[in-house]
Amino acid sequence: MVIPTIDTELLILAENQSVLSKYRSRIVVSEVEAVKVARDKLLTSKVLTAQKIPSPVTALLSDVDAGKVSIPFPAVLKRIDGSSSIGLHFATSLDEARALRLDGEAYVAQEKC
Repeated sequence: MVIPTIDTELLILAENQSVLSKYRSRIVVSEVEAVKVARDKLLTSKVLTAQKIPSPVTALLSDVDAGKVSIPFPAVLKRIDGSSSIGLHFATSLDEARALRLDGEAYVAQEKC
């Protein structure tokens, strides 16, 4: 039995469950689509909102920067696919977020709760 202990390996293991089962290995992991949702902070936010589950306002940083979406500041800036707080930033204003020069397509801005 394989029990993943870090989220970065979940997608690979989920995608290869059938291959490993040929060797009588059982992997304790969710289905591929569930792992994809959990690994993508923007997609997770959309799923939670669609299910009317309260969650912080979350948007692509580039959309916030372009004025397409309004996020209240202070905000938390996170990699869409990040984990373990790697690449985590706090910004008290949009100007401060811009000064960090982050890749707006790879980061989400999330209201700080």
